[in-house]
Amino acid sequence: DNGFERWPRAEYFTMGANQWRGAASWPPPEAIATPFYLSSGGRANTLAGDGLLSLVPPGDEPPDHYDYDPRDPVADTVEMNGWSIAAALRDRSDVDRRGDVLVYATPPRAEPLELTGPIEVVLHAASSAVDTDFWAGLVDVNPAGYATLIQDGIIRASARLGDAPAPPLTPGEVVAYRIDLWATSYELKAGHRLRLEGSPSCFNKFDRNTNTGLPLGQAAGTVVAHQTLFHDALRPSHILLPLVRRPA
Repeated sequence: DNGFERWPRAEYFTMGANQWRGAASWPPPEAIATPFYLSSGGRANTLAGDGLLSLVPPGDEPPDHYDYDPRDPVADTVEMNGWSIAAALRDRSDVDRRGDVLVYATPPRAEPLELTGPIEVVLHAASSAVDTDFWAGLVDVNPAGYATLIQDGIIRASARLGDAPAPPLTPGEVVAYRIDLWATSYELKAGHRLRLEGSPSCFNKFDRNTNTGLPLGQAAGTVVAHQTLFHDALRPSHILLPLVRRPA
């Protein structure tokens, strides 16, 4: 008798709280998928923009815009030999100063916030290209402004239907994209902010999209894509966060 049959069916480690926890299933039954909505006055570009992340659904808001030039992708270099967790926790503020990065953030938290379970971003977006990418990253920002990545994910428009072949985009048509940010168990400390970054690339972690619609490695050139991200009552772009409320 080593007690194995008495272990919980799911065990996970909550970063920030630095605790191992157990649950009867994954995600834990107490995790509530809660939408945090993207909001802005149409100027969410860079840290100096007006992007907000809010529990309040948006109303009549203008969209945000940026251009994606594959010749100048957003760089988030991963060293394939010797990559480490410590390297992933570097300050990302330099990335958020680029004009092709949209930034949406909550106010500083009055109390800790636990996220445990899968994370998904729903984006309502249009592009001038026949194929392009949309990347999203969830970030923890401490009171000094140091920003570290919690989880991220990317979707290629040509793969937006999963295993089924997707037709080329119709330039200007609004499409709903679901971006899988995998899962986490993470405690955001009081005084910290949650930030959602949106960009067209994350190179070299993910291959850049040439925006031409040609298969990977077969494009002789690139196309600049003009991207539009909508967040209004009819097209409420948001991130689904697995909130867990624990007794004090």
